[in-house]
Amino acid sequence: MAVAFSLPCPPPRASDFPEWLDDNSHLLADWLELTAFVNPSGQTYLNDLVDALDLCWDQEAEIIHERDQLIDDIGSIIAEEIGTRSRVLSNSYPFVVSRDGSSIVVHEPLSDGSTTYLLCLILSHATRSDIVDKRMAPSQSDLHAARNALFEGCATLAAAAICNGPSFRIGALRRGAGGLLDKLNEIWQLVGDGSVRTEPHDDAPQGVNDGGVDVIAFAPMPDRRSGSILLFGQAASGHNWDGKEIGERVKKRFSQDWFDPVPASPIRSATFVPFRVLGDLHRLTHGHEMIVDRLRLPYFAARARDLEANGIGPIECLDIIEDVRDWVNQQKDHMTETWES
Repeated sequence: MAVAFSLPCPPPRASDFPEWLDDNSHLLADWLELTAFVNPSGQTYLNDLVDALDLCWDQEAEIIHERDQLIDDIGSIIAEEIGTRSRVLSNSYPFVVSRDGSSIVVHEPLSDGSTTYLLCLILSHATRSDIVDKRMAPSQSDLHAARNALFEGCATLAAAAICNGPSFRIGALRRGAGGLLDKLNEIWQLVGDGSVRTEPHDDAPQGVNDGGVDVIAFAPMPDRRSGSILLFGQAASGHNWDGKEIGERVKKRFSQDWFDPVPASPIRSATFVPFRVLGDLHRLTHGHEMIVDRLRLPYFAARARDLEANGIGPIECLDIIEDVRDWVNQQKDHMTETWES
């Protein structure tokens, strides 16, 4: 069977390989996960990755021994990345590492969190991927449905667990300011802090659909007076997500455009993304306040059903997971068929 996915080839100099491996460990872990996901056996071996890297390596004979030593380091570095994912996500991680560390296996049946993780994994490589061939990517219609409905739904579930309270999907459900005002009035019957305008502010954007906010959740106070914690979230599944900082826009523009008086409760903003966010998360958090990435979103989304069972609600999109599971299975069939052809 052909190798399922490509790899960003290592640089030609062996001395550069350790740094390259550190920088790309998240992609190599994704490679292993995706290969196990599309393999009918539900399993892939570390040696498959080593063999694929070996094919990419273009070295002169005198430094082959250096290459062999460096490739020996792959196992420990990738195991550390996968170990982090498994430890942080627990039952929401859809893979299990074999006892000897030689392979990873898809853990069946998939939990709500695991299903959400696979949605995020596929969306992470749906466009501009270094490892997924375009032929294996979702179609434009499938991608549109996943981004605009499924991912926003999972973000709504995660927001409920973050706040331990009710959560509502705002994005792409209504058309025009009147629809947004109706939805905000519905929510604010429960929030009870500040008042929704009868008409949007004169400076509010015309023909608005969601005001730049996809999810609203809150941690209710028992007396329903001011002082609860409000969470306004954006579901950003494209690679340009970093440029869509929601923090200041939420606090200043959204509140002033749609409320009078504005809520007195502290407003937290969050950006929900399907990616494994690397780099300086401290810096990124200054702009987004809270980043809920692939190491966080599945964990929180998996808790929504338990919240509802304990009487916390309303929580919208609780039925979205079955749609996510169907979509993930559909993409698996498409990717496997492409791989085997």
